[in-house]
Amino acid sequence: MEENGGITIREGERADSRSLVVVWNEFMDCHLELDPGYARREDAADMWIDYIDPSFDDPDWNMYVALDGTALVGFVIVNLAHHPPIYLNTKHGFLHAIAVLDSYRRRGVASLLLQSAERWLRARGVPEITVRIDERNAASKALFSNVEFEPWVVLWRKQID
Repeated sequence: MEENGGITIREGERADSRSLVVVWNEFMDCHLELDPGYARREDAADMWIDYIDPSFDDPDWNMYVALDGTALVGFVIVNLAHHPPIYLNTKHGFLHAIAVLDSYRRRGVASLLLQSAERWLRARGVPEITVRIDERNAASKALFSNVEFEPWVVLWRKQID
C-alpha cells in the first residue's frame, strides 16, 4: 500500500467491484460526450463487473485503486500481454483503463496509479506499456504525454452501418 497526499494506492479486490462501477460510469459518461459510439446498455455496469471479475484470479492481470480514506476515487487495470514470438521482445504491458473521479482529477491520482502499474510490470520483466486512448480525449493525451508515453500505432475506424 502506498500513500501520497492523503490518497492511498493499493491492489484492487473483488470486494471493490460496486465502488469501481461508480468511477467506471463517470469514465464512460466522459467518453460518451466524445462519441455516441460509447453509448452503453442499461445493464452495462453489471456486465462490466462480470467482465473484470476473472482478472482478480489471473496472475497476468492486476488492478490498483486509489482511495481517499475509504472512498474509492480511481483505478487502473493492467495486464501482461505478449507480442508474437517473431519479435525479440515478446512481453508488453497493456493498460485497459485508467479512471479517476472528476473531482479528483489534476491532483496526481492518475500518475500514482500509473506508477503502481509500472512497478508491477517491471517486476515481471516487462519493458514497455501500451494504452489506447480516444484521439479526442485531451485530458488523456495530456496525462500520457506528461508521463512520457508517446503516440505509436494509430487505430482508424470506419462506420459501415
